[in-house]
Amino acid sequence: MSYIIYDLEIRTAIPPESAEDRLDGVEYNQGWHDYPHMSISCLCAYDSKTDRYRVFFEDNKAEFEELARETQILVGFNNIKFDDMVLRATGWSMPTD
Repeated sequence: MSYIIYDLEIRTAIPPESAEDRLDGVEYNQGWHDYPHMSISCLCAYDSKTDRYRVFFEDNKAEFEELARETQILVGFNNIKFDDMVLRATGWSMPTD
């Protein structure tokens, strides 16, 4: 049985509670539920079928989408309530779409 373990990193930062704690030069989104404006910096995945780690960016996202469709199990930490929401909101498709 094959599986993929994946995690993504967002490009924009979650804003601090206080505006005075914002850092110059850092691009912020509107908070933890502003999925469309988080942007994906990268998505990393381990593919058990090939015993290989892979890194995905916007230019090769179709490869991750195909890999996700072909696998039996997708595993992540908080992927249902965060990673998958960011993926969908930024135009990446998941097998449940």
